[in-house]
Amino acid sequence: MRELRRTDRDNVGMDAPNLPRGPVARRYRWSFAGMGGMAMLLFLDLGTLAVAPWWVTVLFVALWLVLFAIARRWFMRRPAWTPALPLLGFVVWLATMVSGVHVLGWRWG
Repeated sequence: MRELRRTDRDNVGMDAPNLPRGPVARRYRWSFAGMGGMAMLLFLDLGTLAVAPWWVTVLFVALWLVLFAIARRWFMRRPAWTPALPLLGFVVWLATMVSGVHVLGWRWG
């Protein structure tokens, strides 16, 4: 067997040998943080069904789908802005839940 050169060893098993590494790859860490926040926001939205009427949960999931579509577009184009989307969704969720419980009388169950 011939010995692999260093460049060959680095690219073994990779479909795209030109993947960003090092400082370039660190640029996208905010994109992954934003997508993790979107996953957490989905659980909050679905958990709303225990407190709020069903149509509020449907509206939250529709809002989540819009925010997720924007997050997918911003994942590579604007990675630093991606975490703002789950924060926006959380603020809307919190304001709706607090006002629903205090003003509209929503209760558990």
